[in-house]
Amino acid sequence: YELMAFDTKDGKIRRLLPGPASYAWPLVTRDGKHILYTQNRKIYILDFDGKNKKVIGSGTVLCTIKETSTGIQWVYTKSGSVKRFRIDKPNVIETVWSGPISLFRVSADGKRAGAEFPWPNAGIGVLPSKSWHRYGSGCNTDIAPDNSYRIMHLGRGYPVGHYGVVMHDPGGVNSRELYFKISGKKPKQEAWTPRWSNNVRFITASWPDKGKNQERQDIYFGEFNSEFTEMKSWVQVTNSKGQDITAHCWVDPGLGSFSGEVPFSIEFKAPGEGVWNWAFGDGKKSKASDVKHSYIKTGTFRFSASQGKKKLSGLVRVLKAKRPEITEVLVHDDKNITLQFNELVQLKDAKITVGGAAAQHRLDSGGFAVHLNLAKPLQGNPALAVKGIFDRAQKANQLAAKGLKVNPPNWPAHRSNLIFVWKSSKQVGSQYAPKNNAVVKSRMVGRGARFGPKGEMIMQGGVFFAYDGGAALFSKCRSSKEFTLELNITPENLKQGKGQPRPLILFMAGYNANNVNFLLGQQEKKIVLWLKIGGLQKFDIGTLSNTKAHHLVVTYKSGDLRCYINGKKVSQTSKAKGNFSWGNPMWEAGLNFGGYKSGNYNQAKKSAGGNHPWVGKMAGIAIYSKALNEKEISKNFKAYLKPEKTSGTKTKVKAKKVPRIKFGGKVIAMSKVPSLADIAPYRDALIICEFEVMKKRGKYKGKKIRVAVWGLRDGKATAISRKKPGSKILMVVERMDDHPELEPEPKSDTLEEDDDAVLYYKVD
Repeated sequence: YELMAFDTKDGKIRRLLPGPASYAWPLVTRDGKHILYTQNRKIYILDFDGKNKKVIGSGTVLCTIKETSTGIQWVYTKSGSVKRFRIDKPNVIETVWSGPISLFRVSADGKRAGAEFPWPNAGIGVLPSKSWHRYGSGCNTDIAPDNSYRIMHLGRGYPVGHYGVVMHDPGGVNSRELYFKISGKKPKQEAWTPRWSNNVRFITASWPDKGKNQERQDIYFGEFNSEFTEMKSWVQVTNSKGQDITAHCWVDPGLGSFSGEVPFSIEFKAPGEGVWNWAFGDGKKSKASDVKHSYIKTGTFRFSASQGKKKLSGLVRVLKAKRPEITEVLVHDDKNITLQFNELVQLKDAKITVGGAAAQHRLDSGGFAVHLNLAKPLQGNPALAVKGIFDRAQKANQLAAKGLKVNPPNWPAHRSNLIFVWKSSKQVGSQYAPKNNAVVKSRMVGRGARFGPKGEMIMQGGVFFAYDGGAALFSKCRSSKEFTLELNITPENLKQGKGQPRPLILFMAGYNANNVNFLLGQQEKKIVLWLKIGGLQKFDIGTLSNTKAHHLVVTYKSGDLRCYINGKKVSQTSKAKGNFSWGNPMWEAGLNFGGYKSGNYNQAKKSAGGNHPWVGKMAGIAIYSKALNEKEISKNFKAYLKPEKTSGTKTKVKAKKVPRIKFGGKVIAMSKVPSLADIAPYRDALIICEFEVMKKRGKYKGKKIRVAVWGLRDGKATAISRKKPGSKILMVVERMDDHPELEPEPKSDTLEEDDDAVLYYKVD
């Protein structure tokens, strides 16, 4: 590549540095005067005119910020951990984040980062290295260059994919898809490398993205609408042969842009010496140097400062004042509850009671949650009373929380000593987080596996892992010297695991068999447990009688290992004795389901248990730091069979009936089946196909129908993917919109564009 620059001041594209060479992730500094890029693990800086090139750091450059109060510019770099150094004093270095990340962009105040933790877990981190919160799944995550803490990222598969971005408001709320529409309509081709400029309203992206052999790829400059709900317009910047792969834009900030809830006051600094004529956009004016102005009405106001022929302007958005709201009451065990809010909150002499009794409380480091600790175990559905919680507006608005109740889910019925729980992707799970002594949402991430229509995990050659799930298991169970594992499994067959047990739950401290803390698995009809107590010891603890759903529970304390299937004890042995000789799990992926987590599936095949992934369905996972007794296990089994009536708050959830269409017809066209290289590290992929509808049962008026079918399963082409045009088919389908669990799956669509077509999914 070459390093190019474009400036609207002269309207010319200039070559700054010749190619071919690597100029990775070039960006403009916040003052607009310099360019930073990475080459051979070194960070270079040069003036915007291409002069004065020099090395100022090492690693990979990520982003920059400029402190408002001091004017100091910081450069963020990745070299193992994420560090930052001052542009003017590169020897002043601070570590801001430890742990795996992909990309990393920082808010204007340096308190939040938008990143993948790691890919594809798009979310926001609290700096320095406090905690992170997953908002979505994708890549190229970026955070707004102001302090709104809004993030965007490219999607994975349906619906948005790389045809636009997924946008999340602060706290991960109001998530929506924003299609780029670079060509004036919903794009048929994917875009790449969207990057926020220094102005929150504008981004750059390259389009179309067709891989390394693409002859044309150009840079576009796009604008969001004022509500960040769609792309307002695009301008094409480059227009030449070859790939213009990535860009970063600096927009002259003028007097800056500001936003806040009414009433909103701002102190405006004079843009130069002397007296200036100020116009605030709301009809008010002033003649002074520095001024302060209060906006008492909502709206968007363009303000200006003029002095003779000099005139600069800025923008103020004044929003309607609103009270913060509780979006979720997350019940973990019998003494810990987390309240989730729709915006940043603060505590002012807060008083919170559950069932009339005061609850200890503290604000989460992220600012969007409050953690409660109860003096007595939770009983029934007690009332929740909350006072003294406000948002962070200049005139703080108090939470309005009337008539709230704490409604624990039906399952698990026994919640004492619970350290990890996850029922399905449709119900919020939770886990204890030792590093910040708090209850957080459990995050289940798939590698070559997917969620089913009921939210269950479907493993057909892939695995899931619970992000950071092994931390509490290690600390709590090593201390108690006991554990209980509860899970619900539906094995695909009773022949798997003949040579090596297929992992149901695999708790690891590293990358090979020597690092196994325990492995609960299926070996043909047997349920086996490999447990490290001294050395790694094997125990046959149960038998599967069929391929139907099984509620499986394993309890251990020294001298007493038991197994229960469907609420009944099937084995007990006193031969399992000793304390856990476990290794400390990797912070991100110590607790795995169906095999061993790896970003590279081929690497996972070589890892302990990973070369024989379990095949089947799994849901309803609970882990305790004690050995439950038979009464508690029976209570949990009965509770699991009951349908959930609550969502963790007082709102009742009614199951949605998904309409189906059964039709017979002929194949019109099939999308190309992608190669494993195209979808790596995934092993499964959907392909979009078009069929002629000849007969049907269900509501459908069209003569043609587009359906997503599985074209690849565990790396192999399916039978339906090989059907030729004219072949007869019979299938049952549901609307793709009713299957959000398929959003992360790779999809191939090489059909002719049809913006009016409604996409369906072939039901297994």
